[in-house]
Amino acid sequence: MSFLKMRWGGRASDEPPALLRLAKGVRTGAPLKEVLQRVAQGDATPEAGAEALRTERLELSDADVGGREASVLELFRGADAVDFYNVRFKGNAFHKLCNGIAQSTRLREVRLARCGVGDDDAFMLVKACIAAGVTTLDVSGNSLRTPVQALERLKGHQKLKGLRIEGNRLTPDCVQQLEAACAGHWPALVYVSADSAALADAVADGNARLGRAARFVTPAGA
Repeated sequence: MSFLKMRWGGRASDEPPALLRLAKGVRTGAPLKEVLQRVAQGDATPEAGAEALRTERLELSDADVGGREASVLELFRGADAVDFYNVRFKGNAFHKLCNGIAQSTRLREVRLARCGVGDDDAFMLVKACIAAGVTTLDVSGNSLRTPVQALERLKGHQKLKGLRIEGNRLTPDCVQQLEAACAGHWPALVYVSADSAALADAVADGNARLGRAARFVTPAGA
């Protein structure tokens, strides 16, 4: 069974009524589908629009999201972090998620581990993350092989601090492109987690060239 978890960073007295109703459903262990459908049907629709939802972190795991439920993904533009694990997006759900990310005002961390993200999805996701100013991106355990366009676009993202990309089947050419990016871009980089140990040298080279203190993290220590 799938569940939705929200963590709100403000005072309880400041929570908008819509968020209180939604959080009540989550805290009592209501199944994900039931909670999302209640929001979609207006039972917990924010009175002041999408901006009324201000969550610190939105976590979702082991879920199928699509159709009517997908529209709810666009409501969480005020979150600081979105952490999805083993979520299967159906129909235009992933597109709606990217729309929500791109229009976010505070989002800094996006984690989509084992969510079936492919090369084309990665380009859409990276574009959205750059638009939102996301600093940490986790696409580990997905279906990436040659996300060349996504990596090329990500090279220009000066705010990137953390990248997890292990557990994919990247081609050698793509790994080389990632090495070049680690060495010559991302001045704010703090860590990189990937399967290729050769990236460690690229990160070290980048540290020397860009004067940063990034580290290469093995998957086990990430």
